[in-house]
Amino acid sequence: MTAATTAGHRRGARVILVATALLAALAIGFLLARAVPDDHGVRRDFLFQVDGLHSPNQNGHTVNYLVHYRLDDGLAEKDLPNYLHLRRIIVDRLTRGDFAGNPFWETVNKDLCSELKATFPLAAISCQLQTPGVDVPGNRYEPGWHSSVHTIGDIEPLATTGPITATPSPSP
Repeated sequence: MTAATTAGHRRGARVILVATALLAALAIGFLLARAVPDDHGVRRDFLFQVDGLHSPNQNGHTVNYLVHYRLDDGLAEKDLPNYLHLRRIIVDRLTRGDFAGNPFWETVNKDLCSELKATFPLAAISCQLQTPGVDVPGNRYEPGWHSSVHTIGDIEPLATTGPITATPSPSP
């Protein structure tokens, strides 16, 4: 074996040794990161629904609106949003909103959910707008319950089929 071949084997062995050490360090770091809990594992969520609202959109529909939100990390108790304030915005927009620009439920839901997220200290939010079918054949034939779901941030999307309850909520 020549000196060059021996030096080449040593370099190859060093590369393998360094690569193995790096992989081991990465694996240990990954395992430690998963084993050591951090403050980000704690989530503070809230869920509510507004049901039985009569909306003038699409020639009048009764809708349910469900909201699941996650509070910002480290939010002080005194800064917690009162869900009734979110509810008031929902009732106002769905019962008195201007839908002339775009009456699609998907757009109405996206705009409303985005407004809630921007207005309150929320890390994430998922909003679901439910409407029953209209069983009148013709241009307005929409059988069965249908929904729009809009989700912003790291939270599971709402996915509820059909009504949660048939009892209308009183308007504020």
